[in-house]
Amino acid sequence: MTDCRILRKVAGMSHRLILLFALFCPMLVGAEASLVPYAALYEVLRPALEIGGHDRLIARVRIVSKRSDIAPQQIRLDIQSRDGVRTVQVGANGDVEFPLDARLRDENPAVASNQPKGSLTLSVAIVLKLPRGLRFPYREIAHGIDQMRAVVAGDGVAEQFSVRGVELWFDPTAQAQLSISGRIERLLMADRSGRILLDDSAELREDGVMLVLSAAPREIAPVLAMGAP
Repeated sequence: MTDCRILRKVAGMSHRLILLFALFCPMLVGAEASLVPYAALYEVLRPALEIGGHDRLIARVRIVSKRSDIAPQQIRLDIQSRDGVRTVQVGANGDVEFPLDARLRDENPAVASNQPKGSLTLSVAIVLKLPRGLRFPYREIAHGIDQMRAVVAGDGVAEQFSVRGVELWFDPTAQAQLSISGRIERLLMADRSGRILLDDSAELREDGVMLVLSAAPREIAPVLAMGAP
């Protein structure tokens, strides 16, 4: 069984982590054979089930090809269950809604890909739900951070890792800005990759602190740091 616990995956990585929590588990779909057991994929993707009680978090599953000439939407997975073949489509950005079904786990059918074996990478990341609009209170981000901290604590690694804050990712061409209004005013600018790092703090959690964005972010991802807070 593939072991994707964060303690085994974070060694040697930067303290700035975009793909998160207890796993960023790259696994090669069909690396050894053209078929992969459903139960193996289920175990890799199981954290998506475990955050169901956290309304500010989303588990994002992505499948991409290692080949530059293969677009994500060309990828298809077929679950060959005894009730028939169930096809899983992949979105243009690699996002996929892979069915997590305990009955399929127990049956453990083969999952086949239409791509050459060893050419696909599957990953899971936990990200925050995007707030509505471009102006919102910081507490919406704080709720997501608190829920992520609960996930880390539930995984038993809170003594080794802490949730430092979030990264907001924008289209790099947008030259995005983030204004913070409250007792202390701040203006943050996205770097060339479209990233703004926002560290959690008591100041930001004060009543009335608002965030104003110049553009809508593509993604808001928790940032993990080595060591407990």
